[in-house]
Amino acid sequence: MTDYAEEQENELLALESMYPDELTILHPHPTANYKISLVSQAILRSEEEPIKFDLVVKYTEKYPDEMPILEIANDENLSEDRIKELLTVCEEQGNCNLGMPFVFPIISALQDRIEEIVERINEIEILEEEKETREREEAAEKILVGTPVTIETFLKWKEKFDAELYEKRRIEEMEKERLSTKQTGVQYFQANKDESENLDEVLEGEEPGIAVDESLFENMDNLGLEELSDEES
Repeated sequence: MTDYAEEQENELLALESMYPDELTILHPHPTANYKISLVSQAILRSEEEPIKFDLVVKYTEKYPDEMPILEIANDENLSEDRIKELLTVCEEQGNCNLGMPFVFPIISALQDRIEEIVERINEIEILEEEKETREREEAAEKILVGTPVTIETFLKWKEKFDAELYEKRRIEEMEKERLSTKQTGVQYFQANKDESENLDEVLEGEEPGIAVDESLFENMDNLGLEELSDEES
């Protein structure tokens, strides 16, 4: 008759010696419950971290003649599909090794599988990055090449270009006309200054060779010069 308790105890002692830092006893004998922390050697490119999880093992009364209760816990970067894949690995190893202690074969198979998973994830990420790069390059090339020119697209472009050019020239001509008729402050000041200087020359007297009719200045009061002089003072 098989002594299940003894086989379980012996296996647990062996596992503790092989995984002194990774194995933690959650519940002692009988029907021990423990976990083993597993870490992949390969690193996920996107996260720059390995895959980490705990394999929780709970012995049943008749283990190893029947499957123990297994669980994947504390998984930091595993999807549900990946967890199901790992549990399938556990089940396959158990079915192949019923009748003898098989937790160690399960651990070894899981360790190999998580390395494969990391490799697959990294390959998918590389392919996605290459795809995104190609799409960006193709988009840039389309911009450079542009839309193929047909007679229809050229005529539409020509019509739009001519309309924009006409409007631009119309606005420029209007601006030129406005500027040509507008007298700046400097121009206005200069014109008044020239008129004032001409008047001073006339009032100062005769220039050589010019006859001045004094009667022209007899009625200067009528021009309001006195009032203008008072206002300026």
